Amino acid sequence: MENLDFLNLNSLRSFPVKEGVSCVSNNGMFTIPPDFMVDLLLTVTATVDVRFYISEIVNLAESVTVKISDSNGVAAGFFFIPTAEHTLYKNYTFSPTQNYTGSGGRLTVAYLKTIKTLPTGTASFSLASSELESRVTIPCTAGISKITAIDELGNNFSLTGEVTLVARSNLRFRQSGNSIFLDAGNGLGLNVDCTNNSPNITTINGVGPDGNGNITLTGADCGQFTATTNGLILDDSCTKPCLGCDEIGTLTLRANTLESDILTLRKYFDDLNGLVAQVDAAINYNCVLPA
Repeated sequence: MENLDFLNLNSLRSFPVKEGVSCVSNNGMFTIPPDFMVDLLLTVTATVDVRFYISEIVNLAESVTVKISDSNGVAAGFFFIPTAEHTLYKNYTFSPTQNYTGSGGRLTVAYLKTIKTLPTGTASFSLASSELESRVTIPCTAGISKITAIDELGNNFSLTGEVTLVARSNLRFRQSGNSIFLDAGNGLGLNVDCTNNSPNITTINGVGPDGNGNITLTGADCGQFTATTNGLILDDSCTKPCLGCDEIGTLTLRANTLESDILTLRKYFDDLNGLVAQVDAAINYNCVLPA
C-alpha cells in the first residue's frame, strides 16, 4: 500500500474526510464510501479556525451533489457531479453560496459505482461525522469578498472580483491615505450659476422679497391662486355673471326692437310737427275781403 499513488491510496481511506470520524449520516442509513472522493481543495475564508464538513449528499440516478457547510451550519457551497459525464479522477469546481461569495474549490472523484448502490435521496451529516481534514481548506487572503448595493426600496445586487466605482454627474472621488471619499463639488453640474445678464424680478409694485428671496401672493375674497408649470393662475372663485348667453341674446333682440320703435316714433313726430306747422299757417293767414 505504501507504493500506491496519492489518489489511488485515498480511494482506500476516508480522505478528504477527517481521520477517525464515522462518515455515517444522521439517520445511520448512508455511509460515505472511501472510493468516492479522493482529493479536495477549498479556499473559502481568511479565518484559520473555521472548520468545514460535508453537510449533505444528494444521491440521485442522474447526479450526485455534495454540499459543504461551516462549523456553524452555514452553507458554503456545493459540488455537482453528473453521473453520465463522470470519468475516473475527474475534477469538479465549487459553486459558492451568497454567504461565501468569491470562494473557490476543486473536488476529485474516483468512482461512482459504490455510492450508486447506497440509498437514493438526501443524506444529512453532522460536523462530528463528516468534518474535513484541515489541509483541504486553505485560508484565502483577507480582503473585500463582495460589494453589495442596496437602494431605498430594498432592491440589492452583489459584485465580486474587480469592481469599478464610477462617479457620474455632480460627483467626484477624492483619496486621503487609505480612504476614498465621494464628494459633490462645485462646477460638476450640481447648480447653475446665474449670470449678470440674466433677467430677474426684483420687486412687484415696489414690494421686494424677504431675506430668502421669496415674495408671497395672497388671494383676497374670491381671488384664489392655482400653481401651474412655471406659473400661477388667479381665479375668481365666487363671482358669477348675472346673465347667460340666452339671456344676453334676448336682451339684444329687445334692444334692436326698441331702436326700431324709436325710429318709427321719430318719423311720427316729424309728420305730426309738419301738420302742426300747416295748421298754424292756416290760422295765422291774413285774408283781405273786398269792399
